[in-house]
Amino acid sequence: MPKQQPAEHIAALDWEALQQTLDEQGYAHIPNLLDPEQCHDIINTYEETGNFRSTIHMNTTTRSQYDYIGKQIYLRYYLS
Repeated sequence: MPKQQPAEHIAALDWEALQQTLDEQGYAHIPNLLDPEQCHDIINTYEETGNFRSTIHMNTTTRSQYDYIGKQIYLRYYLS
């Protein structure tokens, strides 16, 4: 059996149950959204800056010094 693509997996989810859980709890857990290989494929694109449309470096100011707390990157194209 061929491996299911993320879009196929997402389309097959029980969206009514997810919506109900989201309404009741404020979040909904989607188990196994991506398999380990797909996660590694995404991680490996991180250094390829052409894949991203923008990067935000998040800092906080403490006693006139900047503390680096993270970075957000936004994909140029949606995952498929």
